[in-house]
Amino acid sequence: MAATAFRFHRSSLSQSSLSQSKLDQAKLHRSKFSSPLLAQLLRRGRQPASKQASSGFTLVELLVVVVILGVLGAVGVPAYFAQVNRARVNTANAAALAVAKSCAAFWVSGEGTFNAGDGVIGTCETAGNESTFISNIEPAPAGGQATATVDADGAVSLTDPAS
Repeated sequence: MAATAFRFHRSSLSQSSLSQSKLDQAKLHRSKFSSPLLAQLLRRGRQPASKQASSGFTLVELLVVVVILGVLGAVGVPAYFAQVNRARVNTANAAALAVAKSCAAFWVSGEGTFNAGDGVIGTCETAGNESTFISNIEPAPAGGQATATVDADGAVSLTDPAS
């Protein structure tokens, strides 16, 4: 439906069942508020003086905002720190497991040199001997560091600090 369908046109008003007095009132109303500035001034003049002078927020509005922020903070801050700790645990697990897998691959291929890399403590023993790698992620995640082990058969296992 077009926006012009909502406007009062002389032809649509005369065809409707409105009386002549209502037509006159519509014409008067349209001519009186033809200027947006005049309409704004008239609306402003109808407001009580107390509404014109007041600006800002009421005490109740401010208290509602403070309560909402308090609830969001009480829920959000612990959730944030829990997520940070989960990220540290995942980083420790990934680092220890990657080095242990690299050691097992070194056993199989026997080529090149083995480097434990950053953030992991341990040495890759000769094939057939168990090797243990401990993540050295700082700051340490809650629950301790991750430990990855390569057993004598070359199987890699991970001890998760979170469990």
